[in-house]
Amino acid sequence: MKKHIIILFLIVPINFLFSQEINFTGKIEYKMTVAINRPIEYKSELFFNNTHSLFVYTEVLQENVEEIDDSNNLNFNIILKDSLAKEIFINKSNDSLYEKHKNLISKNSYYSVERVPKIKWNITNQTKKIKDIECYLAKTTFRGRNYLVWFAPSLVNPVGPWKFNGLPGIILEAYDDKREVTFYVNRITIPYHFTNKPLNQELSVLSLNEHLHIMNNIDSEIGKKIQSKFGRGIQVKVETKISTIELNFND
Repeated sequence: MKKHIIILFLIVPINFLFSQEINFTGKIEYKMTVAINRPIEYKSELFFNNTHSLFVYTEVLQENVEEIDDSNNLNFNIILKDSLAKEIFINKSNDSLYEKHKNLISKNSYYSVERVPKIKWNITNQTKKIKDIECYLAKTTFRGRNYLVWFAPSLVNPVGPWKFNGLPGIILEAYDDKREVTFYVNRITIPYHFTNKPLNQELSVLSLNEHLHIMNNIDSEIGKKIQSKFGRGIQVKVETKISTIELNFND
């Protein structure tokens, strides 16, 4: 009987979360750029209230493929954009972060789930004004990059673009020290009223480790797919370059 009770307890919150409508009370629009292989600009929006935030950025679907014929050997250099993951939903009430992805092999979308990152911030006394709002500079190292962010204490909510969170004010500007990943505020709308179901209950939910396993096996899976189209006499070598914001998951 105890086992049945525990299983029911675990299932109900998940179903409730997927069916739950969230009333967002604020909206921040950013100009987002990821310039790893080449600059890619995104239109991005952050919706938030006191307990939830939803960051959405415009999806770009594009693959660059180079084929080199070398004595019956085919080398494929495939550049895949990280823009397929276009939604990040944070629920502070149950300490969870859901990120939407698309499987590059099956083309099916799914969510990965992790705890809300506990980012260690170094808040400085340096200030500047962004859209006439006084902001303070904070620094951190997160997922393999060194970031500088500007947050506004007068906008009292610990949210920001992408996965940034935990500062005593909304983040209006953020960038890494190489300027490969940048977020610049375009428009602030507070109050803002928007009701939405942030999660699609038709999509599966994977752990972060399961998602990373999929990403780490892209080379071999694409290689198998391409190899099946050629005869046994041709050897196929595949190397993928994924333009990803996160360089590691050590923190």
